Formats: sequence, structure tokens, C-alpha cells
Amino acid sequence: FACKKAIGKDWGLKARTTFWIYNAIVLPKISYGAAAWGMTPNKAQRDKLLSLQNQILKTALRSASSAPRIANSIISNSLPLDLYIKQKCLSRCSSLIAENHWTLTTHTHRKTKFRTHMEVADGELRRILGKLYLEISDKIRPILNIDQKYTTRITQRKKFQVSTKENTIQIYTDGSKDAEENTGYGYHIIFNNSGYSEIGSLRNFNSVFQAEAHAITASALKLLSWNTENQNIIFYSDSQASIKSLQKTKITSETIKKCNNTLNKLATKNNKITIKWIPGHSDYEGNEIADSLAKMGSHSDNQHKHIKIPHKSIISKLKDYYNEAHINRWQINNLHYDCSYPINCLLKKCNFNLPKLSYIILNLPTKSLRILLKIITGHNNLNSHLHRMNMALEPLCEFCDLQNSGIDPIFCPDETAMHIIEDCPAFAIQRIHHFQNFKISLAEILSSKNPLPTTLRNIIKFFDKSDCFKKFPQFTKPISPRR
Repeated sequence: FACKKAIGKDWGLKARTTFWIYNAIVLPKISYGAAAWGMTPNKAQRDKLLSLQNQILKTALRSASSAPRIANSIISNSLPLDLYIKQKCLSRCSSLIAENHWTLTTHTHRKTKFRTHMEVADGELRRILGKLYLEISDKIRPILNIDQKYTTRITQRKKFQVSTKENTIQIYTDGSKDAEENTGYGYHIIFNNSGYSEIGSLRNFNSVFQAEAHAITASALKLLSWNTENQNIIFYSDSQASIKSLQKTKITSETIKKCNNTLNKLATKNNKITIKWIPGHSDYEGNEIADSLAKMGSHSDNQHKHIKIPHKSIISKLKDYYNEAHINRWQINNLHYDCSYPINCLLKKCNFNLPKLSYIILNLPTKSLRILLKIITGHNNLNSHLHRMNMALEPLCEFCDLQNSGIDPIFCPDETAMHIIEDCPAFAIQRIHHFQNFKISLAEILSSKNPLPTTLRNIIKFFDKSDCFKKFPQFTKPISPRR
């Protein structure tokens, strides 16, 4: 709220800056300790959280004070706070389970029956994750990684060179994942002009990161099985993520832990081990062979089922569930047509990709953003909305003025943003100029081949030149029902 004084209707902090502050500072403070209380807030607490969020969203978006909070949250891709806190709670609980810090407690008092917070959280995890709940996560308690017996190097792409030293064992490793989620790995060992290759597959939920790390582990285990001693060994991997995970002083992944232990064990046999990053798809023969092997490995029958599910997959599953709950909450809300229709058109245009839609909207200039919010929420200074707010005698369109031409008011259209852009005769010339059509629907406008940002700018320009949002209401305060 300290930023509120720095935000005006057409000036001040931009929307994307305000939401950066909201996501980086406000949300972590609000959700602190959510694992202990996030699943069981009462109705009063939920209402306070949603009210607080709505004030922030209205300020950042410059939307009308009466705009529905669910519309503001959909437009800005801000998960409602009650859902966000539940998501954070379950994410932390899943981490505690993976780290063996989770001891499920139950209430044993005979006279009263209620579920503890841990029981509620555990039940929700089982319901949302389904079979994934039974899979053991790859995440482990952090362990120190300060006794490495090998070195790692990540050089600049331009400065990289493959070693040409004699009597050096060169190992090229790679991981792959195709469009059908098939995951595989492969490695190619070169020593004294002879080579050895191996491929294998992982389960579909395993990540490319795990495949890359396991390729290094599998090749190191192969050298151990050959009793390799007193050798200079160089591993080449195009996965900077795997190498950087081995460089860290704390290891939190079972896959990286096993890779680190295997490399250290290989180094104890008086081997000098170096793990180098090699630029991918840069015509290095060994790396290209490893890349082909990894793609073949994704369809191999030699499947390694012992590699656990990555913890990020569980977090991603929780995020997807609550994002879907956000969309469902929007769809079941019985909002006015002036608000639900334009936002649904935008969602269909983006295939319900909220991050994409919010990115486009939040990057608009402040003045354009304010006009767009008036259009798509239906909360503006047009008669239809003012009549609902009891600030206009009639909802009919003053620009058409059909009621004064002898037409029954029942057949006269209401003055809404959709009526003005789609079929109001007073703006027919402007419609032809902007959309090349005398009468056109918003869905047809959005279905054009132009990119969505271009289409939105065109819609905003249409309303800006029409000056329909600059009209003053008939009454500055709600009028008496008798009047």
C-alpha cells in the first residue's frame, strides 16, 4: 500500500512493475508458514485475503472499483489468495514428505471428531496427485558436497576445445525427451581409437535433467566395472544444469547424489576426472553421437525404473490443478454478459493460456490498459453499467438515440462497450475504418490473423477515438429508487 500513492489513473508505476512487487514481496509475506495453517482458514479469513488481493489488483490494473475480483485475477493471472496459499501449503508438505520430515498425526480424543491440519493436507495431496503420491520423490534432505575428488568446467562457447591429449578417456553423454514424453540417455566412450556405447530409457515422468545426470552416472559405473585406474578421464556433457548441480555445496537430489558418489568412487582409483560442458548441436562428433544415442535410448527396452520422480513434477502437478481450479471458479461465476463475454473471447483466443494473456495485457501502456479494462470488464461510464449502479435513468444507448425515433424502448439496445464496437450505427464509419466491416462481433475481430497485441491496440484505438468513455454520467451519485 506504500506504492498506492505512486499510482494514478494514467500515471505512476506500470502494471508489470506493480505486479513484480506484489509477487516478489507481498505474496511471500502473506503465505509465510502456510504449511501450518494454509489448508484450514475459515470463511472470515478467506474473505479478508480475497479483499486484500482485490484492492491490490484494482490499483495495479486501474480497473473500476466495482469490477469483479475474479475478472481482475483472471486478467492478471493472479491465483486467488486462498488457492495460492493452499498450493504453497501442499508444495511445502510434499517437500517435507520427500525429506522424511513428515510424521502424520491424528486426533485421538474419543469425544470429539475432527481432522488435524496434517490429515487435511495429506488427504488433499492424495486426491490431487493420485498415483504420483505413491511415487517416492527425487528430493532429499540437503547434504554437504565439499569433498569433491573431481573438477568441473563450464567455459565460454567460443573458447571451448575438445582435448587432444593422448591416453585420455573421453566420454560423451546426453539425455533426450521426445514429444510423447519418452525419456532416454546415451553415452559414448572413446579410448585408444576404440569406442563403446550404451543406451537406456527412463520412465515417462523422469526429466531430461535426470537423464543427463544418469548418463554421467551410468558411464562412470561402466568404467568402475572395467577396474579403470590411473587414467585421465574427461566427461563431456551439454547439460549445464547437471554440471552446476554437481558444483553446488549442497545436494538436494537423489540423482545428483548418486552421480557425485559414483564420480568420487571412480576418482579414488587414482583417476583424474574432469567434467566439461560441451556446446550442444555444434558439430562436435562425439556429442552428436551421444545425442543420437540418447534419442535411440528413449525407445529402448533397457528401462531404468529405480530413478525416482523429480520433485518439480509434483510441484507442477499442484500448480496445474490450482490453475484449473482458478479457471473453473471463473466459469461458474454468474457474471454479467458485458464482463463474461469479452474475457471468454480473449481466453479462447489464447487457448486459456493465462500467462500469455496477462503478459500481453500487463505490457500495455497505462492509458491503454485503463481503456481495455473498461471494455472487457463492462464496468465503465456507459449507461448500461450506470443504470445497474443506479446512476442513470435508462440503460439505453444515447449514441443510437433510437428511443426518440418512435421505436419501442424494448427493442432499443443497451449502451455497452460490446454494442458500441459491434453494431452501434453511430460508430459504423469508425468500424469500417478499423475493422473493415459495418457490423462485426468481438469474436470475429479476435479471430483475425493479426497477433493479439496488434488486435488489442486496434480495439483500444477505436474506443479512444470514439470518445464514448469520456461522457459524464447523468448523476454523480446513486439516485433514489423513487426517482
